[in-house]
Amino acid sequence: MKTRILALLAFLALLIGCSNAPFAPDAGPGVPMKAAPGFQAGPVYLSSPPTLSNNQTTPLLTDSLGNAQQNMATKLAGEDLANDVMKSELRYSYLHQAGTTAGVTVKSGAGFLHALNLNTPVASTVVTLYDNTAASGTVIAVITLPGTLVSEGPSTAIYNVSFTTGLELVVATGAADVTVSYR
Repeated sequence: MKTRILALLAFLALLIGCSNAPFAPDAGPGVPMKAAPGFQAGPVYLSSPPTLSNNQTTPLLTDSLGNAQQNMATKLAGEDLANDVMKSELRYSYLHQAGTTAGVTVKSGAGFLHALNLNTPVASTVVTLYDNTAASGTVIAVITLPGTLVSEGPSTAIYNVSFTTGLELVVATGAADVTVSYR
């Protein structure tokens, strides 16, 4: 029965275009199957890999040490070409604002707001971020610092939100020092 199944599989391999049957019937129980003559059962090392044309295939190739050789033959977006590694870190642009402003356009057009850093908090400061290129419209965030600060140190508010029209920053009342991280 096993021999018939193997023969049928070999026949099917020939029908779908394999020039060699990938296996031959074994000699019986306990004897491993053998590759048919001319067929390589495992990975192959070729010092000069072949150039293929339409509908041709090649076995899994290895280097001279037996390591699988697979690549995409092109660089991907985000790959660091100089160091040959893929970068997965998050990178943001920033705008630093020291003191009050009635409105400054951080970015025109759609984007992503990562964070607002209060570098030097000042009592009673009100920081407002708008999804707009003017100091009006859709409010993304309003941060109001208390009249008496509990902490003089910097703090960060993470947002990780998208905006569509633009990103506008307003710093009012207190002259706090802020940095907006976005892309």
